[in-house]
Amino acid sequence: MAAIPGTGKLRDYYLYYAVLGELESRLEHHDKAAGYFQKALEWAELKSEKAFLQRKLVKIKKSDGGSNQARKKHLKGRIGCAGWQLSL
Repeated sequence: MAAIPGTGKLRDYYLYYAVLGELESRLEHHDKAAGYFQKALEWAELKSEKAFLQRKLVKIKKSDGGSNQARKKHLKGRIGCAGWQLSL
């Protein structure tokens, strides 16, 4: 998002960090995602916004538990792309 012109103006807006957190979450970069959700939580003003972000933060912290190990075990010895898979 840093490459998009004008995003510097958004750095004081909680949704900027919430979007970055969501993107990092989808990339399974849980530590980065948690940091962004925490920053968004600090900037949010409404109770409902804070509650939503708190839930996202809790969820991402839980996701970082054993899911990566299970995923790595599942993917071990396999190469896949766009619906096809090759077992080694």
